[in-house]
Amino acid sequence: MKKYMSVLAVAAIAAFITGCDGKSSQSVEVSTTDSMANLTSEKSSETVQPDPIVTLTTISTKPRTSSKSVTTAAFSEPERPEPPSLAEKITVASHTVHTTAIDEIVTTETISETHTEITSSVIVTTVTTTRPQPAHHDIIEAYRNAVSTKIDSLLDMEYDNVTVSYTLFDMDSNGIPELIVKYGSCEDDFQHTFYTYDDFGIKVISDGTVGSHTGFAHDTEKKQFVSAYSDQGRGVLEWLVLDGSNINVDKTEEFEYNGDSTFEEQADGYGVEMLPFALYSNSFEETTWIYREVSSRLEFDEIAGRDFSFIENYWS
Repeated sequence: MKKYMSVLAVAAIAAFITGCDGKSSQSVEVSTTDSMANLTSEKSSETVQPDPIVTLTTISTKPRTSSKSVTTAAFSEPERPEPPSLAEKITVASHTVHTTAIDEIVTTETISETHTEITSSVIVTTVTTTRPQPAHHDIIEAYRNAVSTKIDSLLDMEYDNVTVSYTLFDMDSNGIPELIVKYGSCEDDFQHTFYTYDDFGIKVISDGTVGSHTGFAHDTEKKQFVSAYSDQGRGVLEWLVLDGSNINVDKTEEFEYNGDSTFEEQADGYGVEMLPFALYSNSFEETTWIYREVSSRLEFDEIAGRDFSFIENYWS
C-alpha cells in the first residue's frame, strides 16, 4: 500500500540580538589621528582633541551554523557608534560591535516512499463429506408415484388400451437403481422414459425415446443395461450407459433368429439375459403382471389392479 505524506516546511526564523557581550562579536581596532599635531597613538592622550575622525576598519561576522542540513542566509549590519562628545575623554582600546543576524532558514525535507508487497498465503482445505444414500422407502415412494402418474396421463387420453411396463436397474453402479418405463397404447407407439433418484429427489433423465418391440435386458458380465429389440426374426441389442445426465449407446449387435433358435438363445450368446419387470394393462380391467426369469424363460404372476410390489421388493 502506498502512503502519501505532506512535506513539512520550516519557515524563516528571525532573531534580533542586541546589547549582549561576548556572543557572536568581533573586535574592531579604531585609530585616532590628530591632524594638527601629526601624532598617532593606540590610546588617546588626556588632551581633548577637536573633531576626531573615527575610521571603521574591518567588520567581519560569521553566520550561525545549524547541525541540520539546511540552507541558511545571514545578513549582518553593524551599529555605528555615536561620535564622542568633545567634553568626553576618549579612551579607545577596542570597540566591540554587536551585530544583529537575521537567519533565514530554509529546510528541505525528503520523503522516502517505501513500497511493501505483502504476499498472503491462503490455505484452502477441501472437506469431502459423504452424504448418506436416500432411504429405500423414499425411492420406492417416488418411483411408485412416477409409474402411477404415467398410467393416469395415458388414461386421460382415453386410449382403448393402456400399457405401462417398467423395470429397475442400476445403470451407473452407484447403489441406486434407475427406473426404466415403457408406455403407450400399442406396440407401434411405445416410448421409453428413464428416471433416476439423487439427493434432490426423482428426476427424468430421458423421455420419448423409441420403445417399440423392445424388452428389458442386461449384460451379466459388464453389468450394463441392454435394450433388446425383437421383431419378425430380427434382433438388435443396444448396450446403454448412463453418463451423468445423458444416456449413450455403448455398443450395438444385430442378429437373426428362426425356428431353430429363439431370440433369448441368440441374446445369451452375447452374454445378455432378460430382466424381470412389471407390466400394467387396462385392456378389460386394471391388471398387473410381474415377470421373472426362470431357467431362461419368463414366468409371471397376475395381480388385479395396480400393484407395485415389484418396486417394493427390489431391496428384499
